[in-house]
Amino acid sequence: MGRRTHVRNLPKRKRPTIRARRARLASVPADSVPMDPERSGLPFAPGWGLFLLRLVFGLGLMRHGMGKWGQMDAFTQTIAALGFPLAEQAAWAAMGSEFLGGALWVLGWKTRLASFFIGVTMSVAVFLQYAQDPFEKKETALAYLAVAGVLFIAGPGRWSLDRSERNLS
Repeated sequence: MGRRTHVRNLPKRKRPTIRARRARLASVPADSVPMDPERSGLPFAPGWGLFLLRLVFGLGLMRHGMGKWGQMDAFTQTIAALGFPLAEQAAWAAMGSEFLGGALWVLGWKTRLASFFIGVTMSVAVFLQYAQDPFEKKETALAYLAVAGVLFIAGPGRWSLDRSERNLS
């Protein structure tokens, strides 16, 4: 058997056309080609990328939630100034959303549910609390909102308790 040559290394006139490549792929039985939607060209890419995203932003969000713990009176007054009717409950919900949601992101457990509540909390921060402030002031909340959106859509990835739980059942 001869050594296989990659298509890019062939002269242009000897390269198979796209139609020829598609025909060759169509002749391969479907069950012989593993179709894993989480695989890319790099063996570690999407699973590790989502894990790192969850870990870094989850730990940061937990830190933000813990920062509110010691200053609940001031945070409750800030929430009341926004016009929320149950300011104390809303303040505790926001703090819980940040701390517990961040912990759930780190673990990769109930990720979409946590992302939903974090997204609501960060939306209030961006569009109500920091609405009149410059971009630099709302940048962190926007980043957390974007990550919440990504994790809500993409899910937790391969390295998560959600995935382990799904594989056990």
